[in-house]
Amino acid sequence: MLHLPDVTLAMFNTLDPLDGAIVFNHTINQIKFGDTLFASLQRPENLKDNVRFIKVSEAGQHAYNSFTISKLASHIQTSHALIIHTDGFPINLAKWNPDFLNYDYIGALWPKEWNLHPEYRNGNGAGLRSKRLMEETAKLSYPDYSKPEDTFVSIDNRDFLESKGIKFAPNSLAADFCLEAFNSDYPRTYADVFMFHGSPRNYNTNDIIDRVLKHNLPQSATSAHCMAHALRKLGRKVEAKNAYEQALHDDPLNESARVEFAVFEAEEGQIVPALTLLHAGIQLNPMQARVWETGGALSLRQRDTLEFALDWSGEALKHLPDHPTLQRQRAEILLLNGHAHEALPLWCEMSRPNDADSSSGLILCRLFAGESQSAVPPDREMAVSQDLIRRYRQSVEMGLDGWVHALHQRVDTLRKTLPSAARFIDLMSSSD
Repeated sequence: MLHLPDVTLAMFNTLDPLDGAIVFNHTINQIKFGDTLFASLQRPENLKDNVRFIKVSEAGQHAYNSFTISKLASHIQTSHALIIHTDGFPINLAKWNPDFLNYDYIGALWPKEWNLHPEYRNGNGAGLRSKRLMEETAKLSYPDYSKPEDTFVSIDNRDFLESKGIKFAPNSLAADFCLEAFNSDYPRTYADVFMFHGSPRNYNTNDIIDRVLKHNLPQSATSAHCMAHALRKLGRKVEAKNAYEQALHDDPLNESARVEFAVFEAEEGQIVPALTLLHAGIQLNPMQARVWETGGALSLRQRDTLEFALDWSGEALKHLPDHPTLQRQRAEILLLNGHAHEALPLWCEMSRPNDADSSSGLILCRLFAGESQSAVPPDREMAVSQDLIRRYRQSVEMGLDGWVHALHQRVDTLRKTLPSAARFIDLMSSSD
């Protein structure tokens, strides 16, 4: 965990405070701040109990501008405050630079193409400010609260504030601190920066909160993991890969991030890199069941990795011998690799009368092992036949010609147990 004892985490949110609390809680799960402050009309019910709450009487952008410029300083007891939004918060803790605290103001670097100012481009409402700067801005006349407070500080009054000794971070450091939009003269990606800030004119990062922090991720997920998850859902594959790599760099034992990254790689056709990722995770902690499960599932997808699957599933059960999913994967892998006698005890133990999947697996295993079959109740024959046909089609699609040929040779024996499946296989074999 990153420790920032001289920084107060601050958020003003009156429009979507429940979402704001989700982001706020997530951030303090990752970083230990000297203080925390959340301002809104009412305390959000999901806000952590140890967060200091400031009740405000007005809502909206004008109220935010007024509070940030004129009132925030009085609530800050540390040297700096990190202001975050629902679309702007830290994503790469490893990119924190202590030099950030040597400046009074640092935000995202605005692209020169926006033409906000030819020289002053270090702005943004989400960012780091010193208490000294906030005390100076509180003295300024701010007659029009509709004007964005970030341009009010970083462009309109920058010369005056610098005359008071206020230090604005140079553009190069601002580019390392926060990403809002691509800068041709300081190119950065999400993997390169400490935090991000979204805007409708570039990344539409409001989607990230809706798609990620509320759903499908453990509370222990790191910021980089959240960003990777979001970018993947948004279809931004290169940036997602970079963020996953950063997440595993930050926390190599992050089982959830490793599994997601492996599945992502497999979806892109990179099955060997996916399995390599999972193998690296097992080397670090062989008790991660989800990593074993994912490796088994991915290696079962194609013929070229079935031999790997055989070794993988065997090692998995050495570490987690009683895990039901790993036992089932082992049984499937043994069956597809032609080790019916070794698989038979597993299928016998797993088979359930009303489970078509395990019933068809047991029937196939007994068929290949030359063992006698148990009768299938007439009312179950069609369901079990359909599942066996599913297995047959899958084997054909995978190109398991030897396995398929062996089944064709045994179809007359199969007919006594599953006539419906046998008729289908007859039809398919005669058409070849």
